[in-house]
Amino acid sequence: MTRRLARYRIPVGVLALVALCLVALLLQKMLNFNYNNQTFLIALKTNQDHDHQDHDHQDHDHQDHLNIQQLTRRAEHLRRTCQSLGLSRHQPITPISSVPILDRKGIFTVCVGPKVGKKWWRILGARAEEKGFANVQSRLPAVISVQHPLSRLAQCYREKFLGGKNISQYAVHPKRGGESWTLRWKSYWLPALISTGKISHGPLISKLIQTHRRHANMTPSHTLMATLITQAYGHMDALLLRTHSDVAFTFEEFLHHVVWTHVLGLHDPNWTSQFTLCQPCDRSYDYVSHLENSEEEVNNLLKVADVKGEFRFVSSVASEKGKKEGVFTDLLLYGDIAKHVMDQIFRLYHLDFVLFDYSTKVI
Repeated sequence: MTRRLARYRIPVGVLALVALCLVALLLQKMLNFNYNNQTFLIALKTNQDHDHQDHDHQDHDHQDHLNIQQLTRRAEHLRRTCQSLGLSRHQPITPISSVPILDRKGIFTVCVGPKVGKKWWRILGARAEEKGFANVQSRLPAVISVQHPLSRLAQCYREKFLGGKNISQYAVHPKRGGESWTLRWKSYWLPALISTGKISHGPLISKLIQTHRRHANMTPSHTLMATLITQAYGHMDALLLRTHSDVAFTFEEFLHHVVWTHVLGLHDPNWTSQFTLCQPCDRSYDYVSHLENSEEEVNNLLKVADVKGEFRFVSSVASEKGKKEGVFTDLLLYGDIAKHVMDQIFRLYHLDFVLFDYSTKVI
C-alpha cells in the first residue's frame, strides 16, 4: 500500500502552486466582501445625506444668519461707541484712502485699507461691473473691512521692511511687480534710518516737513515722504546708499518709525489707523467684517446681496488657517517690545481696538 502511494506522490512544487491558488481564491473572496461592504456603506451614507438634505440646508441657512448677525452686531457696536465717545462729527486728520471702492459697482459700498483684502474687493468690483450687476436698492449696503491693529502692523513690517532681513535682499517680483528698490529706499528705509537715529535728523528735513505738511491731505504720504527725502538728502544719496544699503530694521525700530511718522503728520496708508482711513463715525456702515474670518464672512455678505451663485470668495485652507493662526503668531512679535513703545502704539490705534471690538491683550 505504501509503495502504491509512493508511486502517486505529488511533487512539492505542485503542492505549493495549489496552495498559492487556494490562498488567492480566499483573498479574492475577502476582497470582494470588503469591497461590497464598503460600497454599501458609501451608498448608505449617500442615501442618508439625501434624506437629510433639507435639514442640512436649514442648518446652513441658520448658521449663515447667525454669522450675518455677528457682522451687524459689530456695526451696531461701532455706532454706539462712536456716539458714547462723541466721535460722530469727528473729522480725521488725513482722509487718505476713504473712497468707497465699490460705490459704482452695484453690490456694496466698501471701505477697505491696505493689508485688509483690498485687492480682492477691487477684483470683485471689476467683475461685478463686467457682468452688469446692479443693486436695485436706493442705498447700497455699506461694508467696512478691518484687521486686528497689531496683526496689521506685523504684516506691514514683513512686507515693507522685509521682516527684519537686510534691505539688500529686496527684489521686485518679475510677475507680480511691486515698488522699485529706489522707491522703497526713499519712502520707507531712508526715513526709518532718520527716525531711528541711524542717520542724523538735520534741520532741513524738519523745515521741509513743516512746509509741506499742509499737502498731506492731498498727496499719498509715502510719495510725499519720498519727495521730502529727495529734497533733503538727494545731494548725499550715493554716500548713504554705500553705507546703509545692507541695513536691517528690528520690529521695535519699525514701531518707533510708525509713531514718528504719525507725530510728523505723515500718515502712510499702510499703517495709518483704520479709523482715519474709513471715517467710521462719519459714515453709516451696515456690516463690519474682520479679515481674520474673511472667507466665511464675505461669502455670507455675497449671499445677502443675492450674488452668491455668481461670485465666491475662496482662500486656500492654508491661507485661511494662516489668517486665524496669524494673529497669534503676529502677537508674539510684541513680546520683547519696550513698554513705552507699546503704550505709544496702543494710544495711536486706540480707536481701532475700541470701535472694531479687538482685544488689546498681547501674549
